[in-house]
Amino acid sequence: MTRRKKSFKLSEKLLLLIPSIVGFVTSSIFLYATYIIESLPPGCYLNQEILPGISIDCIKVFSSEYSSIFSIPFVVLAFVYFAIDIILNYLLILRRNNFLKNLIFTLRSIGIVFIPYLIYLEFFVINSLCIYCTIMQLMILVNFVYFFKLRRNL
Repeated sequence: MTRRKKSFKLSEKLLLLIPSIVGFVTSSIFLYATYIIESLPPGCYLNQEILPGISIDCIKVFSSEYSSIFSIPFVVLAFVYFAIDIILNYLLILRRNNFLKNLIFTLRSIGIVFIPYLIYLEFFVINSLCIYCTIMQLMILVNFVYFFKLRRNL
């Protein structure tokens, strides 16, 4: 019975990695497509409105004046965010450490702060959604909620 409980805790810790891996892969695909092969990533443009006045158009979002902060594209920041998060969570899985736990919580708190602003920009300013951005935003939200829920048990 004790063995099963330890295994469950390990699986909880591994679940901390999954949203970050999905976010990392998503940001990697977008970066690779736009910067390396200089083409649209798959699913980036639908020539129809999904909501009144809103369409899926990653390039419109990515090329807008709001797509970066201090001249650094948000997609690059997301790539770095997810990479750091994966490393920190992997280290936390290997060795329980309050400093790492607090560092992860701080990183995820910073990530969650940007989500309402980015959603506002996509819906009300740019009037387009980037499916890749939406996936990354969702993964940041899942990361934060799941970590907040499990934080005391880690």
